[in-house]
Amino acid sequence: MFPSLLKTHSQSVTLGYSQRQLFAMVSDIGKYEQFVPWCVSSRILEARTLESGSKTVSRMKAQLGVGFKQFNERYSSNVECTHSNDIRAVASDSSLFKTLNTTWTLRPATHLSPDTNWKKPTASKDHPICTLDFYIAFEFKSILYAQVSELFFNQVSLEMVDSFVKRARTVYGEPCPFRK
Repeated sequence: MFPSLLKTHSQSVTLGYSQRQLFAMVSDIGKYEQFVPWCVSSRILEARTLESGSKTVSRMKAQLGVGFKQFNERYSSNVECTHSNDIRAVASDSSLFKTLNTTWTLRPATHLSPDTNWKKPTASKDHPICTLDFYIAFEFKSILYAQVSELFFNQVSLEMVDSFVKRARTVYGEPCPFRK
């Protein structure tokens, strides 16, 4: 029996975009192939939305492809999006991962104020500053992949959040400047 090779990473960043904007971007899994590092394909296989009182939950099954040099694999992921608070994904139907769990939690950073020169867009009633918490836990089924992942785990983890920060700028423009 081999010891667990589970890797985890968590990161928190506060951005000058609203919770609604960041939720829309992170939950748009079909577009991941356009900007997420090493994601070579992304598509939604099925989706449904459930309403329970004031809570809306979307559940999706997505198929994602990851590639790095000669390494190219596909896996399915069960995704649950609790509007507009969090996105949780758990890999399933995977020959690649023993475990792959990701969680994005979004909170309006109402304790922070936009710079006084910033003009709030009239279309948005949301607080323009949000804290994004990212968590990933993964373990490869293959010992070989696990050993190779040691070489790039930190790079991949840091680039994951950075790719979403860059995507927000592309989709929504310059972030709202704020004072800490």
